[in-house]
Amino acid sequence: MSAGDGRVLTRRGFVFGLGALAVGLIMYNPRMAFADEPWWDGSLIFRGHGAWYASRFWKEVGSVQAGAGAEQAGNMYTGLQVAAKTPWVEWDISARQFIRAATKITMVCDFTTELYYHMNGKLEIACGSYNELNVSYNLWHTDSGDDTRFTLYHTIDDEPEGGVEEDSKVVVIDNEAGAGIHRDGCHVWTDYREYPGSNYSVWVRRVDRDAMHGFQLRSWFWNYYYYGKDWYYQRADDPPIGFSTKWVKQRARRVGIASEAQWAGRVLVISPATVPSLHLGVEGPWAGQGCSVLAAASSTRHHWIAVEHEDELFAGTFRLVPVCAGDGSLSLGQAGGGPRLDPSAAQLQQLAEADRAQAVWVHGRGPCQWLFNDCSGMALDRVGASQESGAQVQFHSNGYADGEWDNESHMWHLADARFGTEDGGPFDLDGAADSSTAVVGASLCVPDPRVAFRPGGASADAEGIRYEHAWLVDDGQGEAVSEVPEVVGRACVSLGRECLWLDAQPAANMVGTRGRAGALCAADLSVEGGGFGLVARIASSGAWRDAAEKGAEAQALSMKLGGDAALRFHVRYRVCGKDGNWSEWFQDGQEASCGGSPLHGVSARIVPAGLLEETGQMLQVPERLAGKRLVCIVRATTAHLHAAYLGCAVSKPLHVVNPFTTVRYFVDGEREPCWTERVDESSSYSAALDARSAALKPGCEKVKGWFTDAACTVPFADGTVVQGAMLDLFGRNVAEVRYALTEMSRELFSQRRCFAEKQLETEVDGESVLPPVQEVVYGEVLSFSRRPSVWYEAEGRAREAVGIIGAYADASAAQPPAPKLKVTCSTTVYLAWALPRYEGIWVS
Repeated sequence: MSAGDGRVLTRRGFVFGLGALAVGLIMYNPRMAFADEPWWDGSLIFRGHGAWYASRFWKEVGSVQAGAGAEQAGNMYTGLQVAAKTPWVEWDISARQFIRAATKITMVCDFTTELYYHMNGKLEIACGSYNELNVSYNLWHTDSGDDTRFTLYHTIDDEPEGGVEEDSKVVVIDNEAGAGIHRDGCHVWTDYREYPGSNYSVWVRRVDRDAMHGFQLRSWFWNYYYYGKDWYYQRADDPPIGFSTKWVKQRARRVGIASEAQWAGRVLVISPATVPSLHLGVEGPWAGQGCSVLAAASSTRHHWIAVEHEDELFAGTFRLVPVCAGDGSLSLGQAGGGPRLDPSAAQLQQLAEADRAQAVWVHGRGPCQWLFNDCSGMALDRVGASQESGAQVQFHSNGYADGEWDNESHMWHLADARFGTEDGGPFDLDGAADSSTAVVGASLCVPDPRVAFRPGGASADAEGIRYEHAWLVDDGQGEAVSEVPEVVGRACVSLGRECLWLDAQPAANMVGTRGRAGALCAADLSVEGGGFGLVARIASSGAWRDAAEKGAEAQALSMKLGGDAALRFHVRYRVCGKDGNWSEWFQDGQEASCGGSPLHGVSARIVPAGLLEETGQMLQVPERLAGKRLVCIVRATTAHLHAAYLGCAVSKPLHVVNPFTTVRYFVDGEREPCWTERVDESSSYSAALDARSAALKPGCEKVKGWFTDAACTVPFADGTVVQGAMLDLFGRNVAEVRYALTEMSRELFSQRRCFAEKQLETEVDGESVLPPVQEVVYGEVLSFSRRPSVWYEAEGRAREAVGIIGAYADASAAQPPAPKLKVTCSTTVYLAWALPRYEGIWVS
């Protein structure tokens, strides 16, 4: 086996043989043989008629016996044939009058395809009679009804119950006239004769193992004449007898023609290998539409999805679904089915799950493959091997075994379809200010993809496609993203006790087989063009190794980029197991697995960094992108099965500019602006009155502002010319704090003369001892220290009233005084002085 492509292509070997029925036949009054037949191998004449004889015959002979004839070996090419004869079989009227017949079946291989042999079965009959009563007359049945029925049975590997009935023939036979009649006294017999319409047509499906095919001829005789003194006629109520030929043996082995699994799920361009300028395509997606080779064009009418056949009976085959049939209801099929001897048109057919006509084998080497149909084994080919655009495509075979493998004109070149712009360059976004600038607030739109991109150019050339849009931004440093390369790889899969390297596959769809072959033993992954430093690793039983290193079946995978590429791009990937179900997406070194089960396939794509959440065809440029660089990337998948096109279309990079200045007003240190307005850049600006109304908080007296710094130390001057995309102004709410006396303190000042000092010289009242009204910014914390003492005269002496630390929330002073207060609105606080107590002495 070649390590390069993992395939072996050899001739199919065949062995034919001729076997005899190794059983004892009932012997009744044997007579002289009609002819010298040395090839009888000792077979004896069997006599009798009716149901009893028939049952006894099959009991003795058996339905399926291989015999022990000598074998013949040779390749199965057209013209090779093998034959078998029966012994003479006798029907007696009396000991002096009887009829005999012998048959010969010759199986000839006269036509082959890659999956079928056509065997032509030639029936020949020799007949004779013995008429001792009247030597002048022959005895034979010669009626035009269903006199003699010959039925051919086909069996494989000595299967029980006689195999499958292939075909029945009704033949009227006689020995009355014509050449080849022999007389010997009372004996009259003929040579072996062919009779018109008595040949059999049998198709044998070639298999990839040794198989023994047998062909058995059985006969039933109903009506016959005989002559005595007069003519007599007899109609039997049941067949006089049935008899069997010897088996014609065929031992066949075909090397497995397994479709190349790596084509599964890919979007393909299919071209004749000898005329790459033509594409396999259709004029439109409708049932019965014939397929042609058309001048190369990037059109979904020229693109095909290789879909793994969903029916287990056809495992290994594909459906070729035209992308333009977006719902997947059509696939390439062979008109008229098969197997057949004549060519048949290739056409689009309505999906039918169990239809072999829509099951296609893909087999070959590298990108050059043969495509042949499962129902006939015929190869896809151009009618007349035409090299002209518009030539019809058909399924046909030259009739020689393995003949397609040497016919280069029957080969097709398969390549992955790509998506992008017509010239491969960047495209213009609609709504941009110019080819390099986008304005904040503008609505950017990707142009009509059916016209702007390829496949496309016209709506009919883009049917069956879905588009994915990604918008990305960066700081504008370095080169802008102009293309996004694809990940490609070769999978090494387990195949029995061996490992097989598949050809390269695009990871956009899958590297591996999704359960079609064995699990991944290795995966040699890289990025188109190189330079991205892709590092891929796989794990088996917890032990990690380089993904390209062949070893035990992989159970986990990780991928990451290296160098500068890791700063600008991500690699995203997922894995699937034998059931074909995909895991979630992972990224940049994360471990991807299927819950510990062996991995069968990997899907991966490169994704630029800096993607926005927006994914629509249109984007309204937000202010946050001002000063950034903006690019749009478009990718395509098929509407049916979401198979990925390789490549992408990238827009011209746009620098985002803002022709306005956004003025934002912040108050009291809050993070969100309380008011915003947009003004023309470079215009003279004065603070907005509405901003004060929006900034003023309930319970506050006014707003102090505006300032250009958050600390509110640099005032903004009305009439300033604004520049840049953003102007932030700051302000503070201002509240008033008023002071009053508690009820107890009001009594102190109303009932006594109070003084500011112990000497009782400077008289004070309640109003004069309180602080003035105080303006406080929102959120400021006030601390209340002890107020100065006041003095008054009692009992002939100066007594001291001490100021209380803190402030009360109300005049009753029911709650303890608060030493501090955070001001959030205008308020009144209450201060108090404590009188001395008399406890035998005055205590302050």
